[in-house]
Amino acid sequence: EEILGTITEAMKQKFNSPPVDALRLMLGNAELTLEEARRILFFPTFNDAKKYPFLICGPPEGALPSHPGLKLQRVAIVVMYLRHSSFKLFVEPFILAGGLNVLADLAIHP
Repeated sequence: EEILGTITEAMKQKFNSPPVDALRLMLGNAELTLEEARRILFFPTFNDAKKYPFLICGPPEGALPSHPGLKLQRVAIVVMYLRHSSFKLFVEPFILAGGLNVLADLAIHP
């Protein structure tokens, strides 16, 4: 119960203050708004689900530990697993966009 409360509070914090700059960087979209960031992370559309492989792949090799992609990767993986992984309307476009390849690579090279 304590763990659930901790996770719930962390997700509320991420919803209230999503990593907009990291999303902009990893998606190459400088115009991304706060509302769009929330939608992509927490209420993804079919097309947003296709972006998730870019969110969970993390920073490029050799990037500093402070790279925004690392923070985004952690948030996106947790939200994807806890919220989206059981929804076919998310899973299908995620897989077709290369999501399984990214997950396999993360398992081999964490």
